[in-house]
Amino acid sequence: MIIINTLYFLTFMTTKKSKNNKNTFDYLDLNQDQLIYYDFETTGLNIFHDRIIEYAFYKENNLEDQLEVMKECHYITSLVKPNRKFEYIITQITGIRPEELESKEPIESHVSKIRDFLTIPKGTVPYLVAHNGSGFDDFFLKRILSNTSEYNELKKKMRFIDTIHLAKKIARTKHLRKYSLKALAEYYGIKEGTHRALSDVTTLREVYKALINDLSKELCIPFIDVLNDPKGVYEWLYDF
Repeated sequence: MIIINTLYFLTFMTTKKSKNNKNTFDYLDLNQDQLIYYDFETTGLNIFHDRIIEYAFYKENNLEDQLEVMKECHYITSLVKPNRKFEYIITQITGIRPEELESKEPIESHVSKIRDFLTIPKGTVPYLVAHNGSGFDDFFLKRILSNTSEYNELKKKMRFIDTIHLAKKIARTKHLRKYSLKALAEYYGIKEGTHRALSDVTTLREVYKALINDLSKELCIPFIDVLNDPKGVYEWLYDF
């Protein structure tokens, strides 16, 4: 374990030193790989047949003292018309009623906005964080982007980090009985999301940071260095 941790310490620190660090940045002028948290609310759990009714994407940034109007440029969210009926249990879970969505645009009208949000300049790689993304959200995202001319280029660059995988690998949380977003939020004392996309993304962001804090202790690397190095996290998590 000491050898493994030392190896990843060197990997993280080498990556960190290779970057031209700044004290501040925004998503239009990045010099590092970019974390993007995201979530979909849908008409059901069938990844092949159900439809999106709400989405949220949020870009990680360190500008805690920036103006609120500047913070807003780091996320996008919207309700979506699914063009199909859905069971009342979805309304019970999310609070979203079918009649609310009648006047909204279908997901096809939102694709360019989502694509532009994910298309980061200067060759920066978007690292997309979702909870159970590999079993759910990633499929919806790939499907809605697949008909765009930029998809092949985006597909080459995008990397996906699933917080369930992260929680199952980190030493402190690998023995937990449950790995739902609710269970992890409770474990870390984080306010639970409301099953609305932006609320769940906000919870996801805090859970990810809590997991990264534990990972930083496990690898003996400062928290901020691990948070700002999603490439290192991705390689630690998925490179076997």
